[in-house]
Amino acid sequence: YRQLAAFCIFGTAPSIWRQYGLAGWQQWAACGDSAAARALQQLLAAAPEAVPALQWLHSATNLAANPHWLAGHTPAWYGQAAETGALARYQPLLQAWLDGGHVSAARLLARWLALAAWLGEAEAGSDSCTLAGSGLALVDTARGPLLHLATLGGDGRISHYRVLPPTLWHCHPQGCMAQAAANGDAAQVRRRLLLIDPCVAFTLAGIEEEECHHA
Repeated sequence: YRQLAAFCIFGTAPSIWRQYGLAGWQQWAACGDSAAARALQQLLAAAPEAVPALQWLHSATNLAANPHWLAGHTPAWYGQAAETGALARYQPLLQAWLDGGHVSAARLLARWLALAAWLGEAEAGSDSCTLAGSGLALVDTARGPLLHLATLGGDGRISHYRVLPPTLWHCHPQGCMAQAAANGDAAQVRRRLLLIDPCVAFTLAGIEEEECHHA
C-alpha cells in the first residue's frame, strides 16, 4: 500500500511527503505530477468558502465525561455543530489555508495527511470506556470517529445498542454538510459534499434532481 500510494498520490514515500509542510504541499500541488496534486491545485484556485465548525472528538473518555452529545436527533458538542473528520484533526496545521477560505483544498489535503499517517505509522486506533453502565467504544475511521454504545441486560445479553457514524455529526442542521450546500452551483456543492464523504446517497434539492451516490 505504501508503494501504491507513493506512485499514485504522493510521488515519494508517504513518510517523506508528510514532512513537506504547508508551503511544500502547495508547491507539490502546483507541480501537478499526479492526479492528486492536480486536484489539490484546482481546489486551491477555487473561490473562497466559509469555514465550517471544527471539533475533534479526542477520546472515548472525553465523550463519556461529557455525555450531552447523546441528546437530540443529531449529536452536537455543547449544542454546537461539530465536524469530526480529518480536517478537524489537522486544523492547526492547515489553519492558514482555512483562514484564506481554501476549505475544500484543506479538506482534501487533510485526507492525504491521514492516509500518509496510517501508512507510515499504524492502523487506525480505537478507544473504549464505560458510560452510565454502558460500554462506549471509539474507532478511528477515514471519515472520523465511529462510536459504538452497548448496554447489557440482566441476562448478560445486549439490551441496547447504538451506533453513531461520523455522518450523523456532519448532518447537524448547522453542520458542515448544510454549510457546504448553502451556496454555489450544483457542481460546486456536489464536490464539497463528496469531499466530506458523507457515506450516504444525497439529492441536491432545488439545484438538480440527479442523485449522487456515496463515495
